[in-house]
Amino acid sequence: MSKYIELAKKLKILSEQGSYEGERISAENLLKNLMQKCGFSFSDIETEETENFFFTLKTEDAPLWMQVVVSVNGKIQGYGKFSEADIERLSLPGNFSIDCTKAEYVEIVAKFEYYNRLYKEESQIFYEAFVQRNRLFSNKESDMTDTKELSPAELEKAIRVMELSRSLKRGDYRKQLRA
Repeated sequence: MSKYIELAKKLKILSEQGSYEGERISAENLLKNLMQKCGFSFSDIETEETENFFFTLKTEDAPLWMQVVVSVNGKIQGYGKFSEADIERLSLPGNFSIDCTKAEYVEIVAKFEYYNRLYKEESQIFYEAFVQRNRLFSNKESDMTDTKELSPAELEKAIRVMELSRSLKRGDYRKQLRA
């Protein structure tokens, strides 16, 4: 049984038996949000019946989504990417589909949302490190006058960028001279 189902069960118990009213209300709200996000009731996700679920994904998000699907259950059967013509002709609600239980669907949605956000944040760090490593920025003195003090979060990010940039391969671009 997935950790999201376990989380939902714990939230349900906490919402009914929590020591403090605020704790019970908070647990109930978290449970409602989890179930509402996926459009299921608590009894729905306890079944082990397999259904077909559709997802609408950008092409660049598909590899990470597929990795998340495999991490939930390597035996899940997936289909797609469907072409725009197929989507329109067959009235498909998305460009990828999988056969899985509702519990697996809930876990896939939650994990993909989390890891996709994290992946995009880390991709930005990589981009900045790549630019630093290969010195792909302006060398004009006027562009280097910003000397504001960094917040702790900005400083932490700058340190991560610099550490990562040291481990990246540095390109050696040479202008080609024409005779």
